[in-house]
Amino acid sequence: NTIRVKPNSGVVVWGMRTFATDLRYQQVPTSRIVQLCYLTIRAIMEPETFEPIDSDGITFARVKANLELFLYRLRKDRVFYGDYPGTDPKATDAYRVVCDSSNNTPQSLAVGELRADVGIVPAPNIESSRIYLNVASPGFNITPA
Repeated sequence: NTIRVKPNSGVVVWGMRTFATDLRYQQVPTSRIVQLCYLTIRAIMEPETFEPIDSDGITFARVKANLELFLYRLRKDRVFYGDYPGTDPKATDAYRVVCDSSNNTPQSLAVGELRADVGIVPAPNIESSRIYLNVASPGFNITPA
């Protein structure tokens, strides 16, 4: 964290930044969200080990539902930035889960590998705020700066 002395505020600890050069991981809360998602998704997928993969897609649907439930709860807590995901990927999606025959090829299923692709958009955090105050004389309109 950076320690700064600000006029009229005293000593201020200003932080929440990492040394990451990738803009997606510069804020500490974002890195923590990614770690939380990674570890929880691993825990969600662990019980699926040694389970049979059926030809009806029930296994895929169960895995996708469990992952989406976890991500939906995070979205409800405003951890993600964006709208709820739809069936088609959009730039405004908060998260996306794909676990079906499109990413589970017959070759990967033949070696006993189940794949779930998860994408998230963590919400940025406020590091500073700005206030614009416009003062007008009586009888004049207040115009934004």
